Amino acid sequence: MRNRKKRILCLVLAGLMTTLQPATAMATNKAQAQQEKKDAQKGLDSANQKANQAQQQKNAAQAEVEDLKTELTGLLSDITLLEEDIKYKDSQIQQAQSDYDDALVREKEQYEAMKKRIRYMYEKGDTEYLDVLLKVKSMSDLLNKSEYISDIYDYDRKKLEEYQQTKMEVAAYKEQLQNDKDEMEGMQIEYKGQQQTLENTIAKKRSQIADFDTQLAAAKKAAAAYTQTIAKKNEEIRKADAEERQRALAEAEARQRAQAEAERKAIEEQEAAKAAALAAQEAASKDGTKNTVIAANPDSASTTKNQGAAPTQAAETTAADNSNRTGPSASDTSSANSAGSESTTTTNTTNTGTSKSTTTTQSSTTKSSGGSAAGRAVADYGLQFVGNPYVYGGTSLTNGADCSGFVYSVYKHFGVTLPRTSSEQRSSGTGVSYADAQPGDLICYAGHIGIYIGNGKIVHASSPSTGIKVGNAAYRSILAVRRIVQ
Repeated sequence: MRNRKKRILCLVLAGLMTTLQPATAMATNKAQAQQEKKDAQKGLDSANQKANQAQQQKNAAQAEVEDLKTELTGLLSDITLLEEDIKYKDSQIQQAQSDYDDALVREKEQYEAMKKRIRYMYEKGDTEYLDVLLKVKSMSDLLNKSEYISDIYDYDRKKLEEYQQTKMEVAAYKEQLQNDKDEMEGMQIEYKGQQQTLENTIAKKRSQIADFDTQLAAAKKAAAAYTQTIAKKNEEIRKADAEERQRALAEAEARQRAQAEAERKAIEEQEAAKAAALAAQEAASKDGTKNTVIAANPDSASTTKNQGAAPTQAAETTAADNSNRTGPSASDTSSANSAGSESTTTTNTTNTGTSKSTTTTQSSTTKSSGGSAAGRAVADYGLQFVGNPYVYGGTSLTNGADCSGFVYSVYKHFGVTLPRTSSEQRSSGTGVSYADAQPGDLICYAGHIGIYIGNGKIVHASSPSTGIKVGNAAYRSILAVRRIVQ
């Protein structure tokens, strides 16, 4: 009987070994696939990181390009306004030239008329005038004719002086217009240079963006390759898992079949033992029959004992399942609620901080009215350098500065650092209307800037021909008025 059990056990083990041999090879392949997937995942993470870096650099460069394009757009707008102002100055110069020519003609005509009258009176001599006086009929007539002769001289002299004065005024006006035009043409050259610089910078940034695009494309290509490898290894792992499940099912079925075969053999042996026991009982005496039956049926007693233990094991299994299905405890729920409450408190605190920040901003926007001592100090300091030269790109108040360099250096004296170019300075400080302009405010034009000194005047680095001077604030189209000091 024992030999039969050993043979059955050997058959079961042999079947299991046959099933486990291919399982070992599959486990090795699965581990290799998992390692290759892990390596591919590292490569994918690295490629994604490179792609993200390239994308961030590209986005930053694109943002710079957009800022530069915005600046270039404003610059082109300033150039357009400047060109319109130059055209308007040209028309004013042409009109002034026409007025000057007319004044010159009238002066010449008046001068020629005076010469004719003087020549006539000289040629006729005093006799003509004496005849006129002798023919008078009354004292009033005499006075009138004498006054008439005197008026002729006075009229000629007055008209000649008027024409000469007009000619000089028109000439001075024309010279001022020409100076204004020269200044604007200088600003036009400066703006054209800034335009070229911006266009070159934009082209350089676009080249960088193209390079970032190349890097991004390479990183995305590498990421796609790693993703494909990961997908392939995932498929291999899924296939290995499926084969493991099939193998496990086959092993379970083999164990069930072996167990069923063992149980069948055991039942057959029990039946044979029972039959042998019954035969022995018939041949033996009554006293030995009971002992023989007990000795011949030990498996029956064991079976009865196992059947009694089964309900107990089932009850223990049910209790363990119920324990695993138990939800979160009351203390866990309380902790979660407490965490939620803390999060709400933090949010309320943040909102309170935002409210305080808003209140501060509204308070800081309050503007004082009227002129200020600080603004007058800026204007007076700038006036000290009237007559000094204009130098393109310069910032020296004594040796030469351009318009924005003049403003930059004047305010730097008071500890205020402004941007270097006129277009950037036009965004500094606080915007005010020209009607509310105060000494120290910046008066901004297309391609030019000056410091308001009051009474409709500015001090500014005008042009290479005129240097730093005082001029009318409204001599050109005003784009903005910016207040730097309160």
